[in-house]
Order: sequence, then structure tokens, then C-alpha cells
Amino acid sequence: MVGEANTHTVTPAAVPCMPAARSSDAVADIGRETLVGRELELRRADELLAAGQLGEGRLLIINGLGGGGKTALLRSVRRRAAALGYLTLSAYCDPLETDFPFGVVRQLLDRTVHDHAAVDLPLWQGPAAMARSVFDLRTAADLSTSVHEATIFASLHGLYWLVADLAANRPLLLAIDDVQWIDKPSLRWLRYLSKRLEGLPVVIVATHQGGDSVGELEQLGGVTIKIDGLDQAAVAELGRRTLGATGAPEFWASCHATTGGNAFLVHALLRDCLAKGTQPTSVSATHLGQFGLVEVQQFIREILSSSDPLAAGVTATLAVLGERVSVDLLAEVANLPQPEVVRLVTILTQQDILQTDAAGLVFFSRAIVRAAILAEVAQRSRTELHLRAARILHEADAPVERVAAHLLAAPASSTADTVDIMCQAAEVAMRRAAPESAARYWARALDEPLSQRRRNNILLSLGRAELSIDLPAAITRLTAALAGDLQPAKRGYAAIDLARAYCVVDDYDRAIAALRQARDQIRDIEPELAFRLEVEELYLSLLTNGASSTATRPRLRSLQLSEADGTRTENACAGLLAQREAALGVSRADTLAHARRALRCGIFPSTDESFVFNGALISMIVAGAPNEALSLCDAAVAEATRHGSRFSIAVGHTLRCEAYFRLGDIRRAQIEAQASLELRDALQIEHSLSHAMITLARFVDTLVEQDSVEQAWRIVDGANLWGDLPDHLFFTWMLMARGRLRHATGCIHEALADYLECGRRLLSAGFENTAYFPWRSHAARAHRELNEHDRARALAGEDLALARRWGTREAVGIALSVNGLLATEGRLELLTEAVDLLAASPSRLEHARATLELGSVTRATGDLQRARRQLRTAADLAVTCGSTRLLTAAEAELRAAGARPRSRAYSGIDSLTPSERRVAMLAARGHTNRNIAEQLFVGTRAVEIHLTNAYRKLHISRRGELVSVFDPQSGTTT
Repeated sequence: MVGEANTHTVTPAAVPCMPAARSSDAVADIGRETLVGRELELRRADELLAAGQLGEGRLLIINGLGGGGKTALLRSVRRRAAALGYLTLSAYCDPLETDFPFGVVRQLLDRTVHDHAAVDLPLWQGPAAMARSVFDLRTAADLSTSVHEATIFASLHGLYWLVADLAANRPLLLAIDDVQWIDKPSLRWLRYLSKRLEGLPVVIVATHQGGDSVGELEQLGGVTIKIDGLDQAAVAELGRRTLGATGAPEFWASCHATTGGNAFLVHALLRDCLAKGTQPTSVSATHLGQFGLVEVQQFIREILSSSDPLAAGVTATLAVLGERVSVDLLAEVANLPQPEVVRLVTILTQQDILQTDAAGLVFFSRAIVRAAILAEVAQRSRTELHLRAARILHEADAPVERVAAHLLAAPASSTADTVDIMCQAAEVAMRRAAPESAARYWARALDEPLSQRRRNNILLSLGRAELSIDLPAAITRLTAALAGDLQPAKRGYAAIDLARAYCVVDDYDRAIAALRQARDQIRDIEPELAFRLEVEELYLSLLTNGASSTATRPRLRSLQLSEADGTRTENACAGLLAQREAALGVSRADTLAHARRALRCGIFPSTDESFVFNGALISMIVAGAPNEALSLCDAAVAEATRHGSRFSIAVGHTLRCEAYFRLGDIRRAQIEAQASLELRDALQIEHSLSHAMITLARFVDTLVEQDSVEQAWRIVDGANLWGDLPDHLFFTWMLMARGRLRHATGCIHEALADYLECGRRLLSAGFENTAYFPWRSHAARAHRELNEHDRARALAGEDLALARRWGTREAVGIALSVNGLLATEGRLELLTEAVDLLAASPSRLEHARATLELGSVTRATGDLQRARRQLRTAADLAVTCGSTRLLTAAEAELRAAGARPRSRAYSGIDSLTPSERRVAMLAARGHTNRNIAEQLFVGTRAVEIHLTNAYRKLHISRRGELVSVFDPQSGTTT
């Protein structure tokens, strides 16, 4: 607030008091302390406060129409909470502040944060430090001009831990009045916090002005209390207390009918009766019908006119300002001497029109009062007051967002500085992770007269802000910016932003077209950036299988790393070449060399964001180095977690899932898949889009291996992935997973169709390498089961030749195994060679599968003793991998070989859910519950529940015993 350092605290003792017209001390106190007819609501609030004391956080929404008594009920809850030892923090939402990012958060926490800072308490240690920028009041010149979803999420996560820290020593009540006007960043925080209240001694109570629905707040869950009008008995009781008379039943009935039980209207009516000396008789009851909302406005006008001629101007000014303001600011905007405003505020406070808080800031006692007064202010006067407020705030170096909030309500071309102020406010909002507010500011700036270049630059900034809140709008803005006059460097990076936006909605043709057009426009001026755009275009073309892919294939084949030597594009170019070599399946050494060069700065390099690095990591896995890739993934996820980048974390989990699946660790692969899908759900990335397809496919694969085919079927069905799938590289993962699912359920013809379609697409896109997907081996198995042995042998032979050319043990072992099953002679030799190769490979799952097939063929030859040894090895490997499907098959073969399978464990490590295993592994590595909660973005209570379940299933009682169950470094069982 401007002038807060010189704020005058308004109290009757500080200024001369004048008697309020048509009022008395009793009238002024009506509704402030006495609650009638709210016993049930208070009882429910008491229950939630009691739960909060026990560490069970709760959310209570008090919903009702304006003037229904919500604020009075909220005040009563605050008093009750304070009596129970709660730290109570409160905020008031204002419609004019809906564009003031994190305004409500700062109302709630600002003073407490500053108090902690004043005594040097370690409030900003740990993850709470990520919220520090929310309370940073530096000017826009010191702030960056861009923000990502990562920054937004980091701020929300930091605020969660800030609240958790404040509630560490005593329960905390967050009271928010008129939450329907909350700013969007604060609402997003409230949604984030409300989902993580379990285990926190935090109670949130919010009032909402509305009818039967609480709108967006329904997403918050919690308990909603609907505040209806007071019933006739409550109106009568309130009337008797106020007027000091029993009164006629007809009077109270008329009072109730006239007001509908609306608490504010009842109070207004009773105040008027008390002031006029009206008695509650049956005769006076006939005159109450004149009261209503219009009469409330008249009633307020009468109070103001009888109070002081200047009172109406002060209330009109405050109504337009719409926020809790200091007396000096109110005086300056109202163009009145400050002592005079102090006097008027005192009068209006006594008349229950205004109130002051502990900081001396002035506000309306009820929203309906402000609404009634604001409705009386002519539009021209509103505009003048907004402009005056903006000028005063700007001259006083107030936070630029406060200035912008008033300019939003002013017409275009009102001031010469509007564009600069709006752009500065937008930049501040972006730094504070409030893209919604930033977008409004930049959109308002576009209403002003602008040069074409500046208009395009603002369009560009607006489009980038909307990338995280409104993707279609972002695409529209970025497209418009690129159609205009932009500096070449800005044009290049804007094209990359637009292309990525198109990729998220699976419109790769437009993404490629945007990159190509920008490259052609800047080629002669910014050749290095043009080459960077070409690399991005070539990578996207590699993912798709349309006309763009066909057109760029010759250029991709001729691309050389020397073209990028010494440029910022060198790593991205190396990543693209790694994918090219992996697709061709010729030189595994070149693939690894390119991938390592591409990833020397990690998977998510801050200086060169690109999807191509994800492809480079997958190429490294395909080239037989999944453990090396896993180490890079771990580092990337840790870094992304520190920055709170949910999308990057989700991608990191996907890549780890791929690595773990190829390593044959089904449980860990499933944990990573679930973690990635949960984050993508939070980002509202549909499971049917290409960006979620690798994750979803591997999740299906893990379920098939665990014999959870019904669940896998439901997942495919839920994402509507049974029909024709888009011709995109990522969907080949789903074709293979869907084929395996169908194969496991006996739908052999359908499975074969999926395998062959996967192969057709890969070959059409230039992916000859069988190590990407051994679709030929899978198709050969399907042909074998359909007694189509010639076709099966042809595919199996082709697969083996390609695998030997590529040279990884996994690829050769898989191909040898299926060839051994199909051979008419030398079957055992081929299968033994497959097992030996796979035993030396990192792929435990394929080792288990080949060992099972060797044992089955050995049993068929009559060598039961050797078969039993092989089958027991296969069963043990299946347990280690977490493949229930292979274990079941191995047990059946063992029975057929005359052996008794070992009993399965229904407790122990195998009984843990993925979430329990993930939490237990982190605990085994020495992480505290809080550390685990920070890493997994959950509440500490969720961690406690998972650990409790894990202890029970593992038959342990102490945290230290987890080390004996898990390898602290790898997370595998000991």
C-alpha cells in the first residue's frame, strides 16, 4: 500500500467522535458479536477445529447470498479458533484485486512472513524458499520477463511448505472472506493446499457469495455449509434482543417475509426501527413491506446524508478503490484533507458502514454495502477515480500491479504511461508465477495505440504467458506475432514456442510448418539460429510419418555433426544424429558416441530446451546402455524436482520407466509410469495424446507382466486406444503394448495385426533397428501359435540378422530365443545361446523369458532333472523382475516336470504397492518423511501412511530395518 509507513490507525480514542445519525452503540454492535440461528453451523465448525487440533486438516466453505451472515459467522469461527490456541490469519477478497496475483496469499501471510524475518527466524529454509518470490516487492526492472509451469508449481509447492512450517508448533486457521473474488494464482494455491491438508493441523474457512453452487471451489472438496436466511424464530429472537420488546408474532412474521431472513437486511430493518422508535406491533408490521435491496441503498444514502456532506464522497472513493487502503491514500484519491478523512472514517465506523483492521487499513463492513454504494457511482466518476488512484499510486512508486489494477478499469488512451505500466505489471506477475494476471495486463496493453513492432512483441509475450493457461489462445497470439514485424532472434524462438505448443496438441504438421517458415525468414540474418530451427524440424519430422517426414529424409541422411561444431546447436544436432543412427540400426558405437555428446549437459539443459534430448536418451537405452541412461535420468529428475518443473519431472519419470522396463525391473517401471501419469494428469495432458503414449504403453506392459490384464484393458479402453492410432512414432509403443495385451488374452489374430502394423510404421519411417521393438519376433510367435510356421520362420530369421548387425546382447538373445522355438533341429543349442547372451545382458526380464522357454523345450525332450533346474531359475528370475505372468508359466512347467513350485509370498517386498515401494526405498536411503514428501510432491501424512503399510507388510517396526530390505543405492531388494 502507498503510504503504509504513515498509516493512521483509526480508533475513537485517536480522533474526535461525533454521534452517528439514527444510531446508537447498541445498533452499531448488531451482528458483530451476537449470532442467532447459527447453532448448527457453529457446531460443524467446532468439529472441524477439533479435527485440526489433532493434525487432520480440513476445509470449510460457508456459502450463501450477500448479506446472509457469512462474514459474521467467519468472525465467530476466528474467535473460537483463537480461544483454542490457533494462529489465525485472515484475508478479504476484493473484486478489484482479482488481477493482483497472490494478493490473497499475501494478505494471509505477509505480516507473519515479515514478523519472522524481523526476528531472524529460519522461515525460508527448505522448500518454503521456493515461495519467496511471491512476497518479493522488487520493481519490474529487476525481474525476468518469462515464467514456466515449473516456476508456478515451485511457488505453489513452496507456499504449501510455508504453511506447514507455520503450523508446526500450533494449529493454523486461514480465514478468507468473499472467496468468489479471489485472484487466480491464490485460488490455484488454495486448490493445491486443500488437496494436501491431510496430516496438517491447518483449517481453512472461506466464505463464498453465491446461490446453490460454489463454482470452481467445488474442485477443492472439503465441507460446504449453505447459509440460508434466518428462520422466523431466529428473526424474532434477534428482534427481541435488538428492540428490547417481546413484539407481536405478526411483526416478526412480516419482518421475516420482508427480508427473507437475510441477516444484513434484518439488521438494516431493525436499525431503522430502533432509530425511529418503531415498536414491534401488529400495526407497524403492515409498514415493513417497503424494505428491500433498493431500500437498503436508500437507507445507506440516508445514513450518509445525515452523517456529513463529505461522507458520500469518501465511501464512493473507497468503493471504487475496492481494497483495504490507508487513510492517506483514501484522502488523496478523494481529494480531501487527511484529518477530515480520519474524522469521516470514525463516523462511518461507528455507523457500521466501514471498519478498520489492526494495521489501520479501511474497508467496508460488508460487501453488500460496497455493492450498494458502487452502484450509485456514475461510470464517469468511477473512471476519474480509477485514473486518479493510478496516478497517485504510480507517483508514490507503489507496486506496479496496484497501479495496473486501476488502469484495467480505465478506457484506452487514458494515460501516456498505460502501456509501460501494463507491461511492467505483466512482467512482475510472470515472475510471481501468475500468468493469468500477466495475460490480462498484456491484453489490456494491446488496447492502446501501439507501433506495429511493439504490438507484435506484446503479442509474443502474451502468447508465452498463455502457454500454461490457455493453449489455443497461446497458439493464436504466437501465430499473430509471427505474422508481424519481429526481430530475427525473437522470431526464431517464438517459432520454437509455437511449434512446441502445436506438439502438445498433436498438430505436428503445423509445428513443422511454423519452424520451416521462420527458418526461411531468418536464414540470411541469423544462420546459426536457422540451423537450430532446422534441427528441431528434422526431429519432429522423424516422429511423424507424413509428407514432412518424407521430404526431410534426404536432409536427415546427409546431416553431419561438423555443421554444428562450435555452435549452440551442437548438442541438439548430436542428439538428432544419435536417433538417426539408432533408427538405421547399423552402428551402435556411433549411436552411443552421439548420444553421450548430446547429453553431456543433461537431458534438460537450461540453455537449449529441446525434445531432441529425450530421443537421444532413448537411443542410448536402445544401444544397450540403460544403466548409463538411468543415471542421467536420476540427475535430471533431481534437478527438475529442485526447480518444481512438473512437465520435466513427468518426462524424466517416463524415461526412467523405459530404462527400468528394458532392464526388466517391472515394479520400478510401473512406479515410474504411475508417477509420470499422475503429473501429466495434473498438467491436464490427456492420455490419448502422443506426449503420454510411451508412459501409458509401458504402464500397460507392466500390468500385462503382472497378469493384471483386466486393469490393462481398462486403461486402453479409457484412453480410447482400441481403433486406428495416429501415425506417430510414440504410438508404436502403444501398438506393441496393445499387441502384447491381446496376445496375453488369447486374441492372437488381433495381436498379430498390431505387431505387423507397428512394423509397417517403423519401416515406413526408416526405423529398421529391431532393438527399438522386436516386432518381428513377437509376430513370429503369433504366427507360430496360428500354425503359420513358414511366415514365422521368415520373420524370425530376418530379426536375427538385423539383431546381429546391431550387436546388443538383448537384441540377439531375443531373436535367438524365438528362432530356437521355431527350429526343426538344434532348438536346445539356439535357446541355450540365447540364455547365455541374455544372462550377460542387463535385461533380466528377457533372460527370465528365454530361460523359461529353454526349460520348457528341455522338459519336452524328457530331461526332467535339467528342465527343473532351468525352470526354477526362470521362476526365481521372474520373481526378481516382478513378472507374475512368467512366474505362473514357470510354475505350470515345473508341475509338468514333476516338481513342486515354491510358495508365493503374499507379504514382504512383493506385496508392496508401487507408491509404498517408492516411499520405502527413499526412506531406506536415509530421507526423512519431509524430504520424501518434497521429492514426491505429496503431504507428509501420505508418506506416513505408506510407510506404516510397508512396515506391516515387511514385518518390521523401525525405519532402520528398511536398509536390510532394500539396497540403499539402487532400490532393489537385498
